Amino acid sequence: MTKLQNFRHIELDPSYDKIQDPKRLTVRELLPVGASWEHNGQKYEVLKPWGVLAVPSNDFRSIAIVEGPFETEQKNRAYVMNADGSVRFEINKPSELTTSSFSDVYYVSGELCFFSSGSSGDFRLSINEIDGTISKINPSR
Repeated sequence: MTKLQNFRHIELDPSYDKIQDPKRLTVRELLPVGASWEHNGQKYEVLKPWGVLAVPSNDFRSIAIVEGPFETEQKNRAYVMNADGSVRFEINKPSELTTSSFSDVYYVSGELCFFSSGSSGDFRLSINEIDGTISKINPSR
């Protein structure tokens, strides 16, 4: 299996200075609206107007994605996509986190982690990158 290349986030306004943030936009307004990459000479992208957080896997064979981190259940989802654009697996929220939303994704100490926020608190879900099982659920600090 070949690796993905040329991964990039797609910004709503690529020329906007997020560091200085002259319009004092909210975190939600500053979210990327997509991600794009290439695999075997073909271009792929995930594009959602409600925001996309994406991080390539450490081996560059897949991409972990959170759609709509500030949205309701219908627009908020988390999954891992293969470099060829197929969905490898979706992350299913454990029953104790059903009122929460996926809010972020990144690696922590080499583990792929999806983050969940809601009325029951903020949690880090450590994910097995092969099958999508949740290996640990830890409160975020």
